[in-house]
Parts: sequence; structure tokens; C-alpha cells
Amino acid sequence: MLGVFAQALASSQAYIFEERDRLLQLQEENNELRLQEVEDRHRMQHLLSLLDAQKTRKGGKVCSAAAEVAAPDAEVLRLRVESLQSKLTEQVRMKSMKEHANSVSL
Repeated sequence: MLGVFAQALASSQAYIFEERDRLLQLQEENNELRLQEVEDRHRMQHLLSLLDAQKTRKGGKVCSAAAEVAAPDAEVLRLRVESLQSKLTEQVRMKSMKEHANSVSL
């Protein structure tokens, strides 16, 4: 009887770890999509500024500031760091949970 419960517990823990891994993958994908959104927004703003600069040149004025390539967006870098920190924290938590589950099942 105890063996059946131990087997059920081990099976439940394995399922929980699989679901946790799926959660981590979805969170990572979500973070990547957020970064892509910020980068896309940055590119659109840059293209719009180039368009404005082109219109300004046609009007007889030259606007060199709008034609410069922008430096990497600080928001993108911040999101990347947060994403990596979150991923590392979750991986450490998962490892700890797995070690605890293994020690309990022994």
C-alpha cells in the first residue's frame, strides 16, 4: 500500500516538474516577444525619424540628427537582464525542488 502511494507521489512530482519546465519555456518565449516588441518599436521610431528627415531635406533643410543610427535602447538591455535573472532564479529553484524531491523519495 505504501509503495502505491510512493509511486503516485513520484509520478505527481514528475508531472509537476514537466509542467514547471513548460512554464519556464513559456516565460522565456514571452520575454523574447517583449524584447522583440521593444526592438520593433525602436526600429519604427528610427524609420519615422528618417522619413521626417527626408521630408525636411526636400523642403530645403538638412536634419542630420534624425539620420544618425541610434545607440542600443536601454530598455531592451534592461529587459534582457531581467529576463536572464528571472530564468536563472527559476532554474535554481527547479534544481532545489528536484533535489528535495529526490531526497524525500529515497
